[in-house]
Amino acid sequence: MMIAVDGQTISSESRIDNAYIYDRDSNPGGIQFSDGWVHYSGDDGSSRYLDTLSSTIVTNASFVFFFKGSALSYWGDATDQSHPTIYASVDGKAERLAVPQGPSHYQGRFFSELGLDAGDHQLVVGRPGYFGRPGDGVDFSIGLDFLQGATIVPVGAALIDGGDDRVHYQGSWSALKPNARRSFYYGGLQHSTITPGDSVTFSFLGTAVWYFSDKRAENGWAKISVDGGEAELVSTFIMDG
Repeated sequence: MMIAVDGQTISSESRIDNAYIYDRDSNPGGIQFSDGWVHYSGDDGSSRYLDTLSSTIVTNASFVFFFKGSALSYWGDATDQSHPTIYASVDGKAERLAVPQGPSHYQGRFFSELGLDAGDHQLVVGRPGYFGRPGDGVDFSIGLDFLQGATIVPVGAALIDGGDDRVHYQGSWSALKPNARRSFYYGGLQHSTITPGDSVTFSFLGTAVWYFSDKRAENGWAKISVDGGEAELVSTFIMDG
């Protein structure tokens, strides 16, 4: 869970460089990489967008990016030395495998996700344990150069993570770690409950507030109320596919 207060969004299409890395204090909207990634710049990132590249050889090393927009594409290396497969999941759906098409080149497009609604979304990308197709060798790397078509959310907001002391839980909530292949929680942790009547409260000063959580086939309904008003019933589940 993440809460944003007094946020705004960028309305134009953005290109998000791999070097736009999450930092809790200075860049809370950045790309969140798991362990196992190496970040290159300058000569080491030559021929890539802004001369930067993030790469990993670790099986199931992944990253998550939270974004707003109706489309997103992933760009990375597609060279003779490394023509790799990645797995990708959008909004908690089952991951799909993607291989860059065409001849070897830098700044190659691996996949595009089109037709999303204009709201908030989550992208998880990682390295599977095989090269090209199941059974292939595992000595390869994957690299992220940039993401195209996403807008950063929310720009200028105060982002309050679910583990913040200002967020108060009532009932039998549990702290959960992410599923590396399908969902990835902001800051690496999420609180969850299956008990009817459990609640979470947050007090704030501001003119607007957003509530962020994962959205998966296994999830259920949530009731959200602001300032004691009538609760709105919100779906946090999707039809998997």
